[in-house]
Amino acid sequence: KLQFLYFIGNLSKMSGRQNAPANYNMMRTQNARGYGGHGGHSHGGWHDSDYGTDELSSDTLNRMPRTVMQAARRSGVRGRKTKGVRSKEHHLSCGSSSEASSSGEGSAAPWLKIGGVEDISKTSLNEEVTSFGRFMVLTEEEKASRNMLRSALQEMAQWTWPSATVKVYGSFAYNLSLPASDVDMVIEDCVSPLQESFQAFVQSVTQNGFEILGTLDGSETGAFLKAKNMKSGLVGNITITTGKSPVRSSVSVIKHQLQKYPAASSVIMAVRTVLSQCNLNDVPSGGLSSFSVIIMVLHLCQLMDNGEEIQPGVLLKEFLKFYGLEFDFMNRSVALSETVPPPVTPKVHSTAVSVCDPLDPNNNVAESCTKIPQIRAMFKYCHMALGKWDESSVDSATFRGRTPLSTIIAHKALWPRLAKFQVPINPTPLK
Repeated sequence: KLQFLYFIGNLSKMSGRQNAPANYNMMRTQNARGYGGHGGHSHGGWHDSDYGTDELSSDTLNRMPRTVMQAARRSGVRGRKTKGVRSKEHHLSCGSSSEASSSGEGSAAPWLKIGGVEDISKTSLNEEVTSFGRFMVLTEEEKASRNMLRSALQEMAQWTWPSATVKVYGSFAYNLSLPASDVDMVIEDCVSPLQESFQAFVQSVTQNGFEILGTLDGSETGAFLKAKNMKSGLVGNITITTGKSPVRSSVSVIKHQLQKYPAASSVIMAVRTVLSQCNLNDVPSGGLSSFSVIIMVLHLCQLMDNGEEIQPGVLLKEFLKFYGLEFDFMNRSVALSETVPPPVTPKVHSTAVSVCDPLDPNNNVAESCTKIPQIRAMFKYCHMALGKWDESSVDSATFRGRTPLSTIIAHKALWPRLAKFQVPINPTPLK
């Protein structure tokens, strides 16, 4: 029978080491500098021994996909018991089991349906990762809703500061935004001082159909606001500055690298989805930011650059292996370079993870990431799970609707997304 893949939400209690801040505002101190979704506040309580630990709580292991969890168990990991009872609403089974029961046979992962794949045993990991990237990229309708959000905030910003302009950055600016991602924006050329005018802007946002999720008054020249549009459900991370923000310059740098390494985009989407499903991408609770993931993938692309095109499936497996097993987070920083391959960068920052901003190496865009032991463990066991799909040892009779990527990504909740591509939601039997 097909295996069930289980995920449990909220990993905030994954380890007793993690001390999430009680005050949301503390987490966004870098936003006033113009690095909204790119950084965060440093936490204490870190020990060097945490870098290499494979000691995971039982709760953590149960949140992994079943195949990944089995790989962890086979490697000798013994989870520590933690308090708390798992609730039914936190279980998320992979689609291959539930959809298979409706079709009577196996079923493809939803990202393969948009390509009309009929025989998944003939689909390589390279093709599947590429299909996943096309499946998760925002549709024109989703892009339009985000542009409408920017336009609404532009109107409110100019009501408060007539010369202000609202610009997007982050994953949406790179066309790497996940469907559930927040929209990072910066409001430039606001009038100083901001103390009084910022409160007027917050009031205007509240009166125009937004829910305020958090604010940071900042200083006379910078502030931050997190707001949710009640109609669309989109969340905006809004940095306010009296001058020009450097984040728009970083957009051009990242776009250039993405054009140079086309395989990077699909791999970034896959890695971000894995982290998101395990709540390991939540910056306030110590997760890894999307900008950090982008830089980490591009850094690896530069290391692998030998003049030949990098294949997405190969890049994904190398990413999981490199950052799950090989990279020395204790003594090295992740940084992009103008030369290929990039030189080894000694650790620049004193925090657990050091990922250098392309424009300012002294700015650590992963400053708030304290869950690196759990993240590394997840990468390691995902690499082990994908390793079972060696093309030389695959028997098509064992597929039964499963695919390499679906062993590390739960996709039951992704099936409704097919409607946006005008593809029937109900899976059909596969050969």
